[in-house]
Amino acid sequence: MKSVLFASAALAMGLMVAACAPKAEAPAEPAAPPVTETSCPDDGPRLAATGLCQGRAINYFDPTLVSAPGDLPEGCQWVVNDVALPGDEAMLYLAAQCGARTTQLEFSAGAESAALYQTASGLFDPVPTYEGGQEPVRLWLAETQDAGRARILEIVRGTVTDAEGPLCELRAAGEFYPADALIADISAANREGMGFAAPDSDMVESACGPFGFAPDAVQYWRVRQGFAWWFNLGQDLPDFVPATLTLMRKDEAGNWAVVAD
Repeated sequence: MKSVLFASAALAMGLMVAACAPKAEAPAEPAAPPVTETSCPDDGPRLAATGLCQGRAINYFDPTLVSAPGDLPEGCQWVVNDVALPGDEAMLYLAAQCGARTTQLEFSAGAESAALYQTASGLFDPVPTYEGGQEPVRLWLAETQDAGRARILEIVRGTVTDAEGPLCELRAAGEFYPADALIADISAANREGMGFAAPDSDMVESACGPFGFAPDAVQYWRVRQGFAWWFNLGQDLPDFVPATLTLMRKDEAGNWAVVAD
């Protein structure tokens, strides 16, 4: 950053040059300022972080990964919202909107991971509290699918006993989850050997610690767009659609595009 002294000297030199130069005639009329398009005709308002038209931004979601959002109370609807990330990045997601209230996520970076937490809710007052606070989503860097899976198992196994850790594996979450959702769990055969109830039992038990399988909560992993994503959504209907979280990046021309997997 230029110092104040340097800037002042440059300004003084510019004034001296201007004083010595021949005086130019003033233009007859000042040039009109450039017109900036700020409206989104029939497409809702512009989103705060990306400036995308709300009604058009839904086209950035991957339909093969996004499950149908749940039903909302009368007078509410799902709308596209966004959240700013450091640099030229942002995230899009579907948020519940009820009257003047719209669910809003915010980004927080930590030393080893980052989090999305809620500052406003379209459905609930006060904002819902998730297990561990207001952070329904955490992210760890993972450049590839293999790296992401390895990172997940490292995190999971670091929270359980030495005997249980090696038995924790990743499996598809299955129906009612995003198509690429994963759950850290112990296989049926290993559950029996460890004294755990089988996954399809009426007495099924949690396994693999706080980042593993829980029968009474919606929590799972995804590996996409350069991150391992941890979703911890509790038992109630979320007031945003987790499967729609989509990382966006702005190019040098100022255009937004989905970050590739």
